[in-house]
Amino acid sequence: NIKRKGNEMKKLGLNIELTKTAMDRLNRLQEITKAKSKAETIGYALAVYETLLEAEAKGSKIVIRGLDGGEMGLLLVPK
Repeated sequence: NIKRKGNEMKKLGLNIELTKTAMDRLNRLQEITKAKSKAETIGYALAVYETLLEAEAKGSKIVIRGLDGGEMGLLLVPK
């Protein structure tokens, strides 16, 4: 489960410019998550990313395991 932190109900404005690729990705994620808005989709994505970064900071390894049992690591912050 993803932990939600305080101040979720207070809304602040933000204007961003996205590449077409990023906007397409945002639209796909909104569809997949059935989020009500792009802002809600971004909020979900930030919560997932924060959870993964915090786990990694505590020494956890983030691994994706395929159906065949093969594993690959996930790079969260570009080096």
